[in-house]
Amino acid sequence: MTETPGLPAETPFRAESAPDPVGLDVLSDVLRVFHTSGAALLRGEFAEPWTLDMPHGNDVAALLHSRQSRIIMFHIVAEGGCWVDVGSDSRVWLGKGDMIGFPLGHQHFMGAGERGQAVRLSSTLPPPPWTGMPIVRLGSDGPLTQMICVYLHCDKLLFNPILESLPAQIVVRPREEAGHWIDATLRYIIVESLAGSQGSNGVIARLTELLFIEILRRHMTELRGDSGWLAALGDRHMAKALQALHGNPRHRWTVAELSFHVGMSRSALATRFHHFLSQAPMSYLAKWRFQLAAQALQRGDKGIAHVAAEIGYESEEAFSRAFRRHAGVTPTEWRRVTSSASSEQ
Repeated sequence: MTETPGLPAETPFRAESAPDPVGLDVLSDVLRVFHTSGAALLRGEFAEPWTLDMPHGNDVAALLHSRQSRIIMFHIVAEGGCWVDVGSDSRVWLGKGDMIGFPLGHQHFMGAGERGQAVRLSSTLPPPPWTGMPIVRLGSDGPLTQMICVYLHCDKLLFNPILESLPAQIVVRPREEAGHWIDATLRYIIVESLAGSQGSNGVIARLTELLFIEILRRHMTELRGDSGWLAALGDRHMAKALQALHGNPRHRWTVAELSFHVGMSRSALATRFHHFLSQAPMSYLAKWRFQLAAQALQRGDKGIAHVAAEIGYESEEAFSRAFRRHAGVTPTEWRRVTSSASSEQ
């Protein structure tokens, strides 16, 4: 039985020839839709022994008065070292230059020396807005650890293949070929945060976004035999399939055509998609199409009929029914809610 390219039975896509998508950078294509805005949250100067309680990303968003977006956190060790706990039996050690990211915003503890009474982050910070990057100082007179804690705002998305495939935490160790870049970027963030000069916030935002992308890229190189979206990019058959789907999401793809393009049987392609992404090829494509539509609706510069046509629907009514089944709200309601949320940030 041939899979349909969308959730509804009446999906009326325009038929058009698929371009040759060889060479498409799929990660960059998703990052183009996956909008983030970053900033340094705090600079830590911790003398052993110390223990800090870092709240869940939702609580950080509330602390920053930005409850309408998702918060991704990561920490960079500038000097010294510390341990980080997310849950039982999950302690990891970070040294100078190491980075740890929390894509799903998990609460975690960090410290050096014996774990003692944890100090809550909220009790160490002045109320925002801050004129500069707050400096948190904890501990006694032991060895010093200096850290930069960074957060990223992420747009509300219907479908985010990157975040959906990431683990609770990602640890990235410095590599010789990129270590100087990371070190220089870290120092630049610190200097700009302390200077508070014109344009500093913009510089810090761009640099933290680059650091997050570097975390994703390094994480990809460490995936061997794993599942997930980033791991799929390392599989030559999956990479070619994703290049095709992202290269022309409007095309009326079928599993037969996609499998022929990739050079494997339909059953083998379906098995690969289920291994890496836990879904069928056309289910993935339908989600991505609706994410593109959701982004266009949120921008608000195009009518619903135009947005429907951009992802291959000839009928605005059919698109609205399909979008509601997928998102739980109509395109008009989605536009109103997400546009309102964006204006509040």
